[in-house]
Amino acid sequence: MTLRFNKSSVLCLRVSAGTRPENCQRVIDIIMEELEDVRQNGITEDELHKTFSQLKGSLFMGLETVSSRMNKLGRSMIHYNRVITPEDNVADLAKVTVADVKQLAEEMFRKENMEITILGAVESIQI
Repeated sequence: MTLRFNKSSVLCLRVSAGTRPENCQRVIDIIMEELEDVRQNGITEDELHKTFSQLKGSLFMGLETVSSRMNKLGRSMIHYNRVITPEDNVADLAKVTVADVKQLAEEMFRKENMEITILGAVESIQI
């Protein structure tokens, strides 16, 4: 599987953190360092496996109620005009490789492709 970042595509990764205003710069620095590390070095097979397991568990745990299952079915029909089952999602996730993650990270985690929003009493920050 090859992931392609197309400028006409809309991809979004949200990283959230909560901290006191005086720690805001430190938190941003740590997040930016981690994103740059993934962009430069990718992830390990172990990290990919742990992430796959977590996503798979979350996917199935999120379908515990009738309303959540119906919501997923409705979104599937609206976006893809067909029902995409949890098993389909798991099969697609299983195809992702560390090379795929690195390829996407190389494009997405460039500073010029990022936006930041800070809520609270923060005077200034450096990105």
